[in-house]
Amino acid sequence: MTTQAINKTKTWWVDISLLIILIGVFFALWIGSHPLFVPDEGRYSEAAREMLANHDWLIPRVNGVAFLDKPIIYYWMQATAIKWFGLNEWSVHIGPALLGILGCVMTYIAGRLLFNRRTGILAAFILATSPLYSAMARYANFDLAVATFVNCALFCFIIAMKYAPGKIRDRFLWAAYIFAGIAILTKGLIGIVFPALIIGVWILCLNRWYLLKQIHLILGLIIVFVISAPWYLMAQHVIPQFFEYIFVKQQFLRFLTPNFNNKAPVWFYLPVVLLGLFPWVVFLYQALREKIKQVWQDKQRYSTELFLLLWPLLIFLFFSAPNSKTIGYITPVLAPLVLLMAHYLSGQWEIARSKGVRCGMFAFLILALAIVVATFVLPQLAIFTPNIKYELHYYFVTLTAIFSIAIILVLLQIRNTTTPKVFYTLLFAISTCLATAAASVPHLGLTTVKPLALIINQYREPGDEIVNYEHYYQDLPFYVQGYVTTVTDWTDPSIPNDDDWQNQLWEGMQFEGKKPWLIDGPTFWQQWHSKKRMFVIVDASYYPHFKTLANGHFYMLGDNLHIYLITNEKPKTFPTEKLLPVK
Repeated sequence: MTTQAINKTKTWWVDISLLIILIGVFFALWIGSHPLFVPDEGRYSEAAREMLANHDWLIPRVNGVAFLDKPIIYYWMQATAIKWFGLNEWSVHIGPALLGILGCVMTYIAGRLLFNRRTGILAAFILATSPLYSAMARYANFDLAVATFVNCALFCFIIAMKYAPGKIRDRFLWAAYIFAGIAILTKGLIGIVFPALIIGVWILCLNRWYLLKQIHLILGLIIVFVISAPWYLMAQHVIPQFFEYIFVKQQFLRFLTPNFNNKAPVWFYLPVVLLGLFPWVVFLYQALREKIKQVWQDKQRYSTELFLLLWPLLIFLFFSAPNSKTIGYITPVLAPLVLLMAHYLSGQWEIARSKGVRCGMFAFLILALAIVVATFVLPQLAIFTPNIKYELHYYFVTLTAIFSIAIILVLLQIRNTTTPKVFYTLLFAISTCLATAAASVPHLGLTTVKPLALIINQYREPGDEIVNYEHYYQDLPFYVQGYVTTVTDWTDPSIPNDDDWQNQLWEGMQFEGKKPWLIDGPTFWQQWHSKKRMFVIVDASYYPHFKTLANGHFYMLGDNLHIYLITNEKPKTFPTEKLLPVK
């Protein structure tokens, strides 16, 4: 090996090691400092906890009820993290953080192999500090997981196309098929639909049909099948309705019908992407304009750029079509857009007073000034309670200071603009802003029942029953580490038509039968007036109804964000002076 080759290899190891350390520390900041977000984090973390507690790694269950909305890989990751690091908020957030690091490293690899080293480094840092991606790396749900595996599959494919047929190309192709198989195990058919759609349209645009013979399509699909099929087949064997439910209802009907939650207009994802890429979005127009012009002039020469343009466009159109939309769905478009922006900035790196970079600076100034104004106005809005306003006061002050400093730094660079100075200024502003936002999460007034669950855990005794009354708090089973009796009218004919917690548990009962801890109102009140002690979680909206039926026979042990903890028999060790007055 030549000295040049050795030095090149060393730069790979140095770059990747530093990226893992720096981005890892950034994503790890305060990930264990706040309760689980509901419903998603509570629901998925509980499924992982039950998987580990019941030694059942095949069928995900929530509160003991089969939960088949999503495939298995993410639950395996979460359950493994809980096994290694214990049952806590940090362990359930380490998986998304690691996936975030993987996505950034893969973007670096793609940027370096497709363009140059600087592009790869810039792309990794831009992706890590894009607000949407950074938030997903701290959020325990499936969206970043499927985005990461789909992205890895697509990156491996387009990297393979940069090489002539041979061992190197084949290795990247095998990696692409492996990642596609894992993506199918993460969130179903989109794990193969997205790669097939994007690659297919790309081949069509370039008229490179000969590639179908060179990419080992049959063997690749066999690899995808071998990785993804066994779990699906075993789940179908245990629950015969599984294929119809996960493929027909959760994949096709969710896409084609309007009967699911989170309905949004067709343009919903446009502001999500623009805000999700702030402040780097100030270079998005310049990058897209440059790349579209190159592709329009010679799409064969700029085939990589064409691929990176088709990728976000097709996914954006795909997710914009259905009525049901959630913010995290659009995460797969970030990596290719970031790579295009990074390549644009890399090309402007040594150009003094670049017109495109100067335009980005002025756009950032306008947006930063808007943020400074917003940090003064937002705390005064009614969306924040007085207590939350007080808790968040210092964070808003910090954000104001950060963007004020960034504005000053940008203004100082107006006459002598260089791309590196602008990049480092924006990197400082957004990284410190996101770190501040992460630190503020525990004070956002989350609708969690963790404080009430901690009271239950402190005073519960064997034989006591924990109850959700007319509402299912997704994080309660996780924090009390057991099944929770849930009270509602399970014969309500509207349940199958809704997309909520009742429907979730009701559908699970159709697979394996009704569970004894899912009861109706008359059964609950019969148990309430027995000698069994019950810890009941009641929302303020149901409290007057509960109070009437309880006829004054209860004690109030806790109150958190208008959610009450009530019992029919005060624990002997609970201090009387801590009892809350009946409202």
